Amino acid sequence: MVAFADLVLPDTTYLERWDCISLLDRSVGTAEGPADAIRRPVPKPDRDIAGAALTCGAALIATAGVLVERWLFFAEATHTVALYYGGGATSAAS
Repeated sequence: MVAFADLVLPDTTYLERWDCISLLDRSVGTAEGPADAIRRPVPKPDRDIAGAALTCGAALIATAGVLVERWLFFAEATHTVALYYGGGATSAAS
């Protein structure tokens, strides 16, 4: 059917349109008439959700950065106690 069309536009999805649904195999006219169910479009959010998602993502990345930095500091750093006692670990027997 679309072999001779100049422009083919996609149909709306079920999340974008008003629709009547009849489960009894009867014809349903419009959304204002009798129907078993009426599907309606998804409402737009009333606030900026992208900003909150970016803020939460930035907080998680910052927390992960702090944890990695603390682990690297304690795992690889030369502590003041080691510097005081000569830089190496000594045993209690010697």
